[in-house]
Amino acid sequence: MATTDINTLKNWFRRGAKPLASQFAAWLDSYWHKDEPIPIENIDRLDDVLGNFATTQQLDNTLTEVNRIVNNALTEVDRVVDDALQKLEDAAATLQLQRRISFAMEDTTMQMFFSEGMIISKIAAVNVDRLELIIDNVSQVVVVNSDINVSIAANSIVTFFVNRQTIDIQAFLYLYGKLN
Repeated sequence: MATTDINTLKNWFRRGAKPLASQFAAWLDSYWHKDEPIPIENIDRLDDVLGNFATTQQLDNTLTEVNRIVNNALTEVDRVVDDALQKLEDAAATLQLQRRISFAMEDTTMQMFFSEGMIISKIAAVNVDRLELIIDNVSQVVVVNSDINVSIAANSIVTFFVNRQTIDIQAFLYLYGKLN
C-alpha cells in the first residue's frame, strides 16, 4: 500500500480544489483505518518505550530468584520454629505447672496432700520473700524463682511456710516439675 506525502495531500484538498477519485484513494491509503491492525515495525520509537520494560526472560529469572529466596527463608523459618517447638516440648516434659497454691490475705502456712509423687524443679512465687518446706518432717528452705530439685513422695503432706513481702495482697506459689 503506497503512501502519499502529507504536503501533497494538503495541496490536493485545499479550498476550491476538486480532488480526483484517485487522490481520495491515495489519501485513504496513506492512513491507518481503525479496523486495520498496525504492524509492530511501523510504530515509531516502540523499541525505546519497550526498552524500559523487562523481557520475559528477565522476569522469569527474577521470579525464579525470588522463589529461591522465599523458599530458603521458609525453610529457615521452619527449622527455627521446629527447633523452638522441640525446646518447648523438652522444657514442658521436665517443667510443667503441677500445682498453684494461694495463701489467704494473712496466712503464712499451708498444708497440702500429694496423692502422687512429684519432683519439683522450680517454685515461682508472688509476694513471697522466703519459703520453707517441711516434707516428711524434714525442713528445707527453698529459693523461689530458681532451679531446684525437691522430691515429694506419693501420699505425703507438705507444709509450706512463707514470709510475705506485704500482707495486703495475696501470696501465690506455682510448683513446676513432673509427676513421679
